[in-house]
Amino acid sequence: NEDGTVYDGPRTINTVDGTLEIAQREITVAANGGSKPYDGTPLTAQEKGYTISSGTLAAGQTADVALTGDRTLVGTADAVVSSVAVKDATGADVTKNYKVTPQNGTLTVTNRAEDAKFQITLVASSSTGNTYDGTEKSVSGVEASTFEIGGVTYTVSGFQTSDPARTDAGTYANNITAPAGYTVVDAAGNDVSEQFSVTPQN
Repeated sequence: NEDGTVYDGPRTINTVDGTLEIAQREITVAANGGSKPYDGTPLTAQEKGYTISSGTLAAGQTADVALTGDRTLVGTADAVVSSVAVKDATGADVTKNYKVTPQNGTLTVTNRAEDAKFQITLVASSSTGNTYDGTEKSVSGVEASTFEIGGVTYTVSGFQTSDPARTDAGTYANNITAPAGYTVVDAAGNDVSEQFSVTPQN
């Protein structure tokens, strides 16, 4: 060139795009689970709630967590995290920005303690005020074999009564016996005898 510079051929300029990466926020949502003695009503996962056991929500955001699972009879059941929805302060769903790990809990219903068993008094039927007239008088059964406790209906069986039938003047006992023990079932027919103490009143 006239100015004395040396041209040594074309140059190639490469461009490399940059990136902005925002990782999902990681949280673990754990169903709390819980336990209680048998009372005839369900122990539910929803009532026991949940905990974010690992990680946190972004400021101003809230989680709507659906929990399923329940247990009424003695034993265990899973408390399940069915769904998790995260919303920002405006109510917009931002769940896609989270990596959610659900963690189930356990619902446990235990036997009632010996000194806390439900008490049922089984009263034998009576017939009083009768006057001798030469005809047979009788009484049989019990006043009631179905009882309601805490809004739950239970039925007692496994007993028999002596059912006296007499003509002569006197007092005759209508006795309750249960040779093999009393059976108590709930409205669905589940045997819950272990949770009860049944006392006969002749």
